Amino acid sequence: MHVPRQGGAAALTLRAAVAAALLLACLPAPSPAASAAGVYQARCAVCHGAEGRGDGLAAALLSPRPSDFTVGTYKFRVTPTGTLPQLWELVNTINDGLRGTSMPPFRDVILPYADQPVRGH
Repeated sequence: MHVPRQGGAAALTLRAAVAAALLLACLPAPSPAASAAGVYQARCAVCHGAEGRGDGLAAALLSPRPSDFTVGTYKFRVTPTGTLPQLWELVNTINDGLRGTSMPPFRDVILPYADQPVRGH
């Protein structure tokens, strides 16, 4: 991703947000004993917010904006509108990310056995 070096405060803010997101993505994976809340705060809250409202520190800079989990609406799924997504859809989103969005894949960052409790967090 190319971040422009000109443009004043907005470009500086964008570069800082990208740097913060990259730093978080490069942190060591949570330990097997980490709680779902701890994994969420370490990996997801920067975009989705501490309470899952889609209002994390980087949210305003992302397009499309991160999902607000508190409303129960899922943007990317195959199930019909008005129904909850299938568990495999959530697993795929966490593991593979969402192409064409800022949602990165976490398959190699979040331990495979740690994503199940995070899905329900």
